[in-house]
Amino acid sequence: MKIVVAGGTHQAEYIVHMFHTRGNNLVIINPSKAEAEKLVERERVSVYIGQPWKSFVLEEARAHDADIFIALCDKDTDNYAACQLAKKSFNARKVICVVNNPNNVELYKSLGLDSVISSTYLLADSVKSESSVEDIVKAISLENNRVVMIEAVLLSRFSICGKSLAETNFPKYAAISCILRGSEVIIPNGQVVFQPKDKLMMTCAPADQKRLTLFIKQEKSEDDLQKELLSSAEKGEEVKPAESVSEETPEAEPEAPATEEKKPVKKANTKKK
Repeated sequence: MKIVVAGGTHQAEYIVHMFHTRGNNLVIINPSKAEAEKLVERERVSVYIGQPWKSFVLEEARAHDADIFIALCDKDTDNYAACQLAKKSFNARKVICVVNNPNNVELYKSLGLDSVISSTYLLADSVKSESSVEDIVKAISLENNRVVMIEAVLLSRFSICGKSLAETNFPKYAAISCILRGSEVIIPNGQVVFQPKDKLMMTCAPADQKRLTLFIKQEKSEDDLQKELLSSAEKGEEVKPAESVSEETPEAEPEAPATEEKKPVKKANTKKK
């Protein structure tokens, strides 16, 4: 795989170190001579010194036909220009633009870049996802936000618990990849019955994430609860023995003081005789 790493300091060093020993063809470009010398010394690689947003620099560095072009320069605009140049003029299959300003993520994506990464943006999105679903549902975006992987833990009050997949009318816009039940991995079919604490691994489009979450978290109705009670009664799962014990205990408690009161009376009578 041909990877072009344009700009960067410790980020570039980390990426170079990760991919250098895996048989990849690395093309490293850095506008800073000092950073270029560090990379040469620490990673034992060749580094072309130049500004990667200029056409002649990419030409001389032989950055054509890259499988991945990664822009790590200090300025967001420099990274954007380098990625656009690599994609449109040097046939890069995929470009990755790292930005400091999280507001540029959606903007640069709308302008045609394959992937735009901001650590601040990712952090805020993660916090938003965690807090909005109370740690019951977690989501992660895949394939440049075209697919969402959702992980949901079922609670006993959810309406789908106790039902088979066929009975739930599971939404057609989503798919269950697998069910994690303790140490068991279950590939679902129509007959599998959902149980509390099951962890569902699901996929859907980003636009369907909210309504899929609402479907999973829908709570049981009164009719569902009545059906569960009737089902438990038919299986002999009533709790009458516990009720009969609680009725007997109040009667047993007053008898003990009565026997204790008789003993002192008998002793008093024997002393008078």
